[in-house]
Formats: sequence, C-alpha cells, structure tokens
Amino acid sequence: QSSDQQQLAALLTHQKRDTAYFEHAFLANYLDIALVHGADLMFKSGKLWLKTLSGLQPIHGVLRYLDDKSCDPLELEPVSSGCAGMLQGIRQGQLFCANPPGSALLESGVLLPFMADACQFLLAEPLQLASVNALWCGESDALNRIQQQPHHYCIQHIASDRQYVLQQLNDEALAACWQQVEQQPHAYIAREMLPLSQLPCRTINGSSESQAGALRLFSLLDHQHTVSVLPGALGRTACDPLILQTELLQGFNQQFNAKDVWVLAEKAHSSSLLQSANNTITLSRQAGLLSSRVADHLFWLGRYNERLNLICRALRAALPLLSGDDPVQGQHDARALLQFCLQANGADPNPDASVELLLEPLFSDSNPQGLVAVLKNLLFNAQSVREYFGEDTWYVLDRLQSAVYSWPIKPDWQQPALLLRTLDEIILLQTAIYGINSETMTRSHSLRFMDLGQHLERALQTCGLLHSVFCQTSASTSLLEALLRMADTLLTYRRRYHSALHPVPIIDLLLLDDSTPRSVGYQCTVLLHQIKKLPPQQLSGGSSMQQGNESQLANELLAILQQTDPQQLFDQLQQPALELSHLLLQLQLRLRQLSDSITLSYFSHIDTHNQWQRF
Repeated sequence: QSSDQQQLAALLTHQKRDTAYFEHAFLANYLDIALVHGADLMFKSGKLWLKTLSGLQPIHGVLRYLDDKSCDPLELEPVSSGCAGMLQGIRQGQLFCANPPGSALLESGVLLPFMADACQFLLAEPLQLASVNALWCGESDALNRIQQQPHHYCIQHIASDRQYVLQQLNDEALAACWQQVEQQPHAYIAREMLPLSQLPCRTINGSSESQAGALRLFSLLDHQHTVSVLPGALGRTACDPLILQTELLQGFNQQFNAKDVWVLAEKAHSSSLLQSANNTITLSRQAGLLSSRVADHLFWLGRYNERLNLICRALRAALPLLSGDDPVQGQHDARALLQFCLQANGADPNPDASVELLLEPLFSDSNPQGLVAVLKNLLFNAQSVREYFGEDTWYVLDRLQSAVYSWPIKPDWQQPALLLRTLDEIILLQTAIYGINSETMTRSHSLRFMDLGQHLERALQTCGLLHSVFCQTSASTSLLEALLRMADTLLTYRRRYHSALHPVPIIDLLLLDDSTPRSVGYQCTVLLHQIKKLPPQQLSGGSSMQQGNESQLANELLAILQQTDPQQLFDQLQQPALELSHLLLQLQLRLRQLSDSITLSYFSHIDTHNQWQRF
C-alpha cells in the first residue's frame, strides 16, 4: 500500500456464488484492502474508480482473483464479472496489478513442451527441476507419437478448458477427439500421465483411506526481479488419480480436497501483518468505505424484507375472512387484501379473479410475483453482502427460508389454523431480523441504507394497501378491522375513539399520524432524518459537490401529508372522494422518485450534469 493513505488497493473477486468468497473476504480484511466485484468498479478518464457513497474513489492497486479472460468484458470475455477498461488502465500504467493478466498463458500449459529448450537457450543451463513431459501437437512427429500411445497422455486445448484424458475415451469418442486435433493441431498440447504418490487420508466418517496426492508450489517475482520459491505448497488429494492429472480443476471442485502443506520446524515461527497486541494502537470509530454495490444490496434487502413482511401480514389478515359468518362478504373483503399481496411485487391488478386464483400463485415457485420470489430476492441481496452480518442473522435467515418453503403444496383455505401458524412464524422471524440488525450493526451507512429501504418500502406499500381497500372496493367493517390488525393499530384506534370503525380516523391513523410507527407520515419523517445523514456527493475530480434531490423529495412528501385534511378525503356519506385516490397515487409517485434519486446519486454514479445536447 502506498504511503499516501488516500490511495486505495482492492482485491477483485467473483460474485457471491464463488466457493472461495469467504477466503477472499478474510484475506481482504487481513490485508486491509477493499473487497470488490466488477460491479463496484468504473473505468473513467484513464483510471479505475471504486463507486462509493461519497462518489468515485481512485484505485491504484488490484490483487486479482479473477481468471484472465474474466477481467475485462470489453476486450476479453463479453459475459464476465470484471470491469470494462481494466486492461487499458494496466497497459497505460495507471493501475498496478499485483498479478496482472497473462498468467493464464502459463496455466494453459502452452509453454510446457518448450520449457527445457527455452531454459537452455535463455539461461544456458538445464532445468533445476524436471518438468512434466509434454508435446506440441503442431509437430507431426509428436502427434504420431501421441497417437501410437494414447493411454499415456492427456490432450488439452491451449485456449479453452477443453481437455481429454485419452485412456477414458471409448473408440467413438477417441475418433472424435483425433478429428478435432487434426483440424487444429497447433491449438493442442499433450501431457504425459504421471504415477502419483499415495497418501493416507482421513475421511468425513473418521476412517482412513489411501488417496492420490499432488503438491503445487508457488514462486514470486519481487520488485528487484528476484524469483523466490514460497515455503510450503498447496496439497491436493483425490480418490481418482485422473482428477489430479488435469490442471483445470474447476469442474472437479467437489471431488478433490485441497489443504495447505508446510514443513515443520523445531520452533514455531509466526508472522503476521496485524499489529501486535503489545503495541500502541490509534483508536478509530470509522466504518471504512462502503461501496455503492454493497449499499445497493443493503437498500434492497431492507425493501424486500419489508415487502415480504407486508405480504404475509395481509395474507394473515385475509385468511380469517374466508371462514367468517358471511362467505360472500368474506370473499369480497379478502379479495382486496389478496390483490394487494400480488400487486406489492409488481403483478397487474385482476379485479375479476376469484379468491382461489389469487391465492394459488402466491406460494408458487414459478411465479415471479409470489412470496417465494420475494424471499429469493431477499436472500440474494443478503448473500451478496454476507460479510456484513453475524451468525445470528444467518440463523434467522435459514429458519425464514425453511418456514416459507414449509407452506403446504395444496393448502386448505377453509381450515386456516395451520397456515396462520406458518405466517406467524414468518412474521416473527422477520421481526427478529429487524431486531438483530438494529442491536448488532454499527450505526453506519450500511445500517442506514437498509433502514432507508425498509421505511421507503413500508410507506410505498402502505399507500398501495390503502388504495386497494378504499379506492378499489367498498370497505366493510370487517375489512377495516382486518386493515387495522394488519398494521397492529387496532388497539390504538379503540383507545383513541371508543367507537365503531370509521374511515376518516383510520386514514388519519395509517396515513397522516407521524406518531404511529406504521403510518406513511412516520415513514416519511424517518426517511428525511436518514437522508440528512447521507454523505455528500463528490465528483471524480474532487473539486465540486454534486447534491441530489433526495432531501427535496422527502420534504415534499412531508409537506403533502401535513397540508392534507383527512375530512376532505371523504364525502358527506363517508365514501372515499376522488382526492383520496389522487393523494395516494401522488405519494406513490414521489416515493418511487425518491428511490430512483437515491439509486442515481449513490448506486449508479451517472453524471447527470453532462448530458448530450439536442442540436
């Protein structure tokens, strides 16, 4: 790391599905460098930038854990997880890469047939450690030798992962292999199969067995161009020796074991980059840089968690209506809540659908607007930032996933007791997620963006719920009571009014009252409070500040609510007036604009000040 503390270094890794993600996160934390994905980076003005909440921060050094072909989708593999322009930055010397692209040339084995001759020609000495016997198929003599003894060799394409262990092929497959090789002999090499050592290994069940073993050594080239072989090695074992004969083990990662190997010394020698516990350490309460990608995932984690919670609450309020004294009215009331459940995740309204048709897709795996789809999106965002959550959070998320998938394939809607217990468990687990994160996460921007997503989603969906209940159907007393139960405000209403359910105080309670934790007014108050604590936006040049309109939109939302008279939203017969529908739609529009503004300012980093002009 440079002496300039403003210069950033990063470890570039794959997305969350990479099996080595935990190791990469641990290593990045140990080296005190940023763990980044390709989506975290932007190449601009000849430099590589990290997208953070405060704007674009220049990256000066990268430790690459991506394959060569996956580093730059602009110049190499179009569908990859790298950053477009990264190779240009390395070529121009604007970006230092500790392990620059090009090592795949050695990994491919294309130089193996010429290693001994190259060493003799360049260094005037033989190889100190004999290399594996390899042949280039582009030479006719070598190709003839391979075809005469095919069971001794493994053929590999030098520019792809395609390879063939010839002794495993039948006659038909072997003929097809030779046909491909003869069409492009210069693109293939053959490596001789070696007899591997056998090592005693302990299995999962505690027994011992003999497995084939191989060691992989590593060397480093320092700044003085001195090569040093690292002590120790990577040991790999497998029951099938043929697995270890191939260099490309991506497809066999479940069939071999890999462990660190080292030589024991008389006395333990420890080396660490961490400061000693005996040294004086400077206290710090800084949370470090938060990348825009991480903030984006946390924001949508809060949104999807709240969306799942509201859908489950609406479903829990709707099911008892189906088994009431008046089946017709119960079906009518339940339909309004079930329509909200589907529309909350983007489904189109279907007022003519029966209750059965509305209930069926809610728990279908194939329905992109169902409850399972919301859960999958929630888990995707959580897994994408898993290093930010503790063990308790993952325990609750695992139980939440099990609870959702425990829903019966063919539920009995007329006997909702079992279904209601499942919904109670889902809602309880989601409440646990809120509580654990609020009690354990540092009061930094990571928690703030998850909080923003939660309150924005609650305000947006509450407006949609009120619109479904009051503007798309005639609200009965049972439906109004279910609405208050869903928002946990029935007792609050009875303490305040001691009367039958009335639409005007319900709208005041759930829409305008900023002292009710589930009202739209309360959510907008929290949104404004959190937005004021967001970091200012700084352009990549560092000279000017770019202010978004998030505060303006949040203030407009509060102003609209504060200027609204709930009595004017209903006519003399206490039926919803047209103004109520306009108000709810206007609030939804402003909330979506607020979400878009946060995305543009903090996640996308699109320069809106430099747009194309129409001539």
